Amino acid sequence: MISAWLNTKLERDKQLLSLSTSAIGLLVTLLRTVGVSNFSQVLIFSAALIAFLFTVISVIWILGKNANHIEEMLNGSETESRHLVFLDRVATISFVMGMIMVVIIGMYSATISLIEKGTNMNQDNIGNTHRESVKTNNDSWNGVHKLRPQPSKAVETSPSPTPNASNPSASSGGSGSGNTGKPNDSSSAT
Repeated sequence: MISAWLNTKLERDKQLLSLSTSAIGLLVTLLRTVGVSNFSQVLIFSAALIAFLFTVISVIWILGKNANHIEEMLNGSETESRHLVFLDRVATISFVMGMIMVVIIGMYSATISLIEKGTNMNQDNIGNTHRESVKTNNDSWNGVHKLRPQPSKAVETSPSPTPNASNPSASSGGSGSGNTGKPNDSSSAT
């Protein structure tokens, strides 16, 4: 029973050690690959790294002091080590603080990413809105060319030939001279 209790205590310390070193490796990898975008991220990353570093140092110190404490317990000289209790609390508190910092880093990074994507999407939407409004304006003015006077098409598409100033052979009876004393003005045909 005592062996199980000792193994459980040691296993807890070993797990804190392995999780803390893994977290340090993860944070350093994130810093190298993703980087930081502002000073507050630097502070949060630093706080997390320091918390996990305190955990690692405390657990290593605990593992070293455990052997001495067991020897002293067997000799009957010491019952409880205040130093080990203090180191155990430091390891636990610093690990919890490091985990809180990792969660804050994750939420902060996600928020920054969301804001940057939202800003990019808003800029894209502003550009698209401008393009759409121009297109809408083109659609609303699209039929304006039908309002323009088209004199040449009206004369050519009429079913019966009528004498006018633009067709001199019709007004002179086919002689081709076209000199009727009137000025030949194509704009008067409109």
